[in-house]
Amino acid sequence: MNTRGAGTARPHLFPRSRPRATESPAGLPRLTLRRARSWTISGVRSATNRLGIDRLPCHCAGSWTSIPTHYWYGLSFRYEPAVYQTLKAELKRGDTFFDVGAHFGIWSRVAHQIVGPEGSVVAFEPSPAYSRLEGYMGKTQARLENVAIGSELGEAVFFAQGAATTGSLSREVTAINEEFEDGEVSELRVPIQRLDDYCEEIGITPSLIKIDVEGFELEALRGAQNLLEKRRPKLVIEVHPPQLELSGGSEAALFEHLESAGYSSQVIDQNENSLFTILCLPDAFSA
Repeated sequence: MNTRGAGTARPHLFPRSRPRATESPAGLPRLTLRRARSWTISGVRSATNRLGIDRLPCHCAGSWTSIPTHYWYGLSFRYEPAVYQTLKAELKRGDTFFDVGAHFGIWSRVAHQIVGPEGSVVAFEPSPAYSRLEGYMGKTQARLENVAIGSELGEAVFFAQGAATTGSLSREVTAINEEFEDGEVSELRVPIQRLDDYCEEIGITPSLIKIDVEGFELEALRGAQNLLEKRRPKLVIEVHPPQLELSGGSEAALFEHLESAGYSSQVIDQNENSLFTILCLPDAFSA
């Protein structure tokens, strides 16, 4: 859920559908709404900085929580509402939701409310934010896994900056937003799990997988090849173009991988800093 980062938007492989616009109340021009949101963000940021406030209340999925201010900006005013609407549209009661790169679990909580007690939620988070995930989701029936998701089983160094969302398995990726976060970057040894192995061991099949892993999107998908080809879950992926390249991948390779697995992709939102989010459906669903 990185709402900053560097990079310039580039042409992409597939035509991007325009994000669904939010209806403006009483016919108010959308430009006016965008300006109002921008002014609100500026005002809240100025007030919180001046008063030394680092957390704000957020109402999501039927409950209140307290989240860091810069996550609140992204969740409330930028691209994240599109993810919320997509989860509501694509998940149903009784489904199984995988949250790969869950951070403190905002989308796990949303999914938990949608799928109900008949469904399942599994949240994967390797960073120090896992303790916040436990606090936020601990009273639910969600399964929480303190592991990274990748293409090979093993261990790796995770470069964390506290509980920031911008931590990564690449030091160069973490460095992109280092100046915007508090504290020093630390190195943590974390286990890596493949989704194919995990599903076989636990005996579970996801209906929808959300992936937000700071440039390791392709690695996560490579470790889920059996799932993609045989189980055909829906996918919601936040794509980080600069981070992908620093991690040894590319947009071209990511989309080629999805296409070869029989998935069609559409952009559900585009961030101002080149990040974008896609909904990927198996071709049977896309027809």
